[in-house]
Amino acid sequence: MRLRGAVGSLPKPMVPIGGRPLLWHIMRYYAHFGHREFVVCVGQQADAIREYFERTADDFRIRYVDTGLESSIGERLYSVRNELAGEDVFLATGIP
Repeated sequence: MRLRGAVGSLPKPMVPIGGRPLLWHIMRYYAHFGHREFVVCVGQQADAIREYFERTADDFRIRYVDTGLESSIGERLYSVRNELAGEDVFLATGIP
């Protein structure tokens, strides 16, 4: 909510920091430790997120799951439980 006025119509994960979206920085951090597969829960302006990562040359493997506009972080995680089935470990980061 606090970022909403500062970024206009951008979704919060796409707020630029140093010329790259916040979400990209989080994913690069995980990739540094060998985690390159991501399930990205999208809702509002999902196309902006998809389009950005389709244009970049990063070696992320991303699955997008539309979890709705008003879902809480817990509801989003519950919505993607089938995407995580069979995984020994998963890491979650929320951008409220």
